[in-house]
Amino acid sequence: MVMRKTRHPAHDGLRERWTRTLLALRRPEAALPAGTSSPYAYADDLLARWTEPHRRYHTTDHLVAVLDRIGLLSA
Repeated sequence: MVMRKTRHPAHDGLRERWTRTLLALRRPEAALPAGTSSPYAYADDLLARWTEPHRRYHTTDHLVAVLDRIGLLSA
């Protein structure tokens, strides 16, 4: 996993948003299978990928903009 030295200002909020979404979509009676990574591990991996140096358009700023628009449309 590649991590930048400085994180995007929205990193923590996106990480929490991702985890809340995953947990909300999971059936309450379904336990995570043994050996399954926590939702935070998936969030960290995705956010690290969005900050890879070769990205020019699909950046964390773009992710924030898309999620904000989805939030407006779903309200």
